[in-house]
Amino acid sequence: ESLEEARSMVTAFVEDYNHKRLHSAIGYIAPRDKLQGREQQIWALRDSLANARERRRRRGEQLHSPHRSPGEGACGAA
Repeated sequence: ESLEEARSMVTAFVEDYNHKRLHSAIGYIAPRDKLQGREQQIWALRDSLANARERRRRRGEQLHSPHRSPGEGACGAA
């Protein structure tokens, strides 16, 4: 491979490593986000998504619960 190809490969690696790859040592965020002070915002978004996922999971369990009466709707009304 040529020197230009090698430079291109290294540039692509550094771009991915610093801007896209999540690093466990800094809370699973990209170094660029850490340097820009965005970690609290990212973690808050993740928490809100996790909470929404948990609410959906619980709602699904309620909808598929064998304890509902036949003909009972999703809100518990017949």
